[in-house]
Amino acid sequence: MSKAKTGLSDEQIIHAFTGRTLPDWETTERIVNALHGSCEQILPLWSAAHAAAFANTSGGTTCTISAGAFG
Repeated sequence: MSKAKTGLSDEQIIHAFTGRTLPDWETTERIVNALHGSCEQILPLWSAAHAAAFANTSGGTTCTISAGAFG
């Protein structure tokens, strides 16, 4: 995956897959499109992960759902 396909830097792409925080929907959507995935299928999963991140008792937006959970 490259900047040409996503418009994201290498650092943003790496962080999306290995970071401790959930990428915003715009970043996620760019990656899904670059991988020829279905945003309609991923959005509900991302929304659930986003809601879980905000429900985190630490008050942060750390998500404990791994990127592998998204398929």
